[in-house]
Amino acid sequence: MSYESIAELVHGLVKNPNSILPAELKTNEFTIIQRVFSEYKVCGDIATFGTLPLGFWA
Repeated sequence: MSYESIAELVHGLVKNPNSILPAELKTNEFTIIQRVFSEYKVCGDIATFGTLPLGFWA
């Protein structure tokens, strides 16, 4: 999966957090997605996610 495809997947997950990750993800692709969502804050009933720039995905 290319970085562009991962970016599209991440964008879709941000827009719809209840969507499910595809089963065919490789371990390294899943790790990249985890890194993208590594910054988050919860305040009351609001969750905010910080995303990492592309250069930090690998």
